[in-house]
Amino acid sequence: MSSETPIQMKKTSSFLPYPNDHLPDYALKKAERELKETPEAKQTALAEFKKMLQENPKTKEIHFEEDFLIHYLRGTKYTIQKAANHLQNYVDFRTKHNHLFQAISEEYFLTKRFIGSCVVLPDRCPEGCVVFCIRLGKWDPREIPLDDFIKLYMLTSLQILRDPMVQINGFKTIFDMKDTNIHHLRHATLHNLYILYHLPLNCIPVRIKGLHVVNQTALVSLAWKILYPFLPEKIKKRTHFHSDPRKLLDYFPSSTLPVQYGGDLPEIDSTELTWRLNKEQRDNSMRGQPNFY
Repeated sequence: MSSETPIQMKKTSSFLPYPNDHLPDYALKKAERELKETPEAKQTALAEFKKMLQENPKTKEIHFEEDFLIHYLRGTKYTIQKAANHLQNYVDFRTKHNHLFQAISEEYFLTKRFIGSCVVLPDRCPEGCVVFCIRLGKWDPREIPLDDFIKLYMLTSLQILRDPMVQINGFKTIFDMKDTNIHHLRHATLHNLYILYHLPLNCIPVRIKGLHVVNQTALVSLAWKILYPFLPEKIKKRTHFHSDPRKLLDYFPSSTLPVQYGGDLPEIDSTELTWRLNKEQRDNSMRGQPNFY
């Protein structure tokens, strides 16, 4: 049985939108209940975390933003050693692949199809999760390098994680494989699949609350077969494959989904939001960035 079970949803709702500009009381209570976060515990853990980083030759010269460190503590439920391990993995990976953390070219915003390959839906789930939709078929590997697609994925992920609501509540991801083809399949190398696995699980402390795959293709079957033995049981249980995209309505309110998934929203155009996130990404460095609020 999955830890993320189907739910009966109302037709309409007024869930907190993304982005928002404050941390509501229920999120603070959830942080205390699930993450054991209180103002006192946060400051104690932060001081210990900083001390540990100062004693590590790989991190002692990096003056991390406090919000960035708190993000790591929240993502690991205040397990300080685990947070330090993840942060060191992040430093190691970014040192080798810093180009993947750069902003994308402004020219891509003239091509809405590519920008639409990584979309943040405008409303959160009832439990506060943000919904991230990756539509791989909107990226054409013959025209746009893989590195630029990874940059778009990375900047979207890193920037939405500057929202404390996302740090506390996590996010759910919809992988829509419609229109993927042999050109995408050629990029399913062990190296690329390792990046897909390593970044969210070992480097960036993401609270993954659900992974949903629609319009499954041979590319998904291959990737899943390779990655499955290495995935934590929690992730395996939270991954769902849907033969019909409308099955997403068992897990999401219709008011949060676009029409192609059986929801009430029109086709999502996130060009403006992605442009703002891309602009923010230009200031992203190894030390992290402050939260948005």
